[in-house]
Amino acid sequence: MKRVWIIVIIAVVLAASAIGWALHMRKPTTLVSLNELAAESLGLGIPVQEICSTEPIKALSSRLPSEAKYTSEGDGKVSEGEAFDWFEGNGHDQVQCHVGRIKTLLPGSQFITGMISVSCTRLPVQISPESATGKKFVTGKGVRLGDEKAKVIECYGQPISPSSSGGVSEQLYYSSGECGLVFSIDRESGRVSGMMLTMVKEW
Repeated sequence: MKRVWIIVIIAVVLAASAIGWALHMRKPTTLVSLNELAAESLGLGIPVQEICSTEPIKALSSRLPSEAKYTSEGDGKVSEGEAFDWFEGNGHDQVQCHVGRIKTLLPGSQFITGMISVSCTRLPVQISPESATGKKFVTGKGVRLGDEKAKVIECYGQPISPSSSGGVSEQLYYSSGECGLVFSIDRESGRVSGMMLTMVKEW
């Protein structure tokens, strides 16, 4: 489980770094607002702003599937982390879900980073956006897992930074204020294979 948390922390840091760099390079897209992103849940029913404000997030368990597994990590000095992880669907429709929060405790660097992510467990993407699973995992603007890249651009505009080169997926970054939204696009199918939402707040 410690390995899972290391992966989560790296993902948050990379996403935050990419979004921060992009904001220095150009203005964020005008097609998404801070209020929209803060209220976003990617279909999991818990807005990211609530993940940042609820202590402990274990209190949110009654609003998540019974199979959601709670874990916590941290030394109480540098950082503390809590998360729920679970899978939904099966076969080519299987999706990995994550709801978590990392709280940094260092003086001068006291932040809470909330994160929600959903991602297909199989590539190339075969999940249909019209299937029960595809319809569940949807953004406030109507982008679902399995949608084509063009649907993301139509709903959110051009991303705020170039997508990463290489790898099986490209990343489309969007941001407003302290919130960021990242779409992973499977290169082989050209469809949305994952979505990750982050919010950073001081505490």
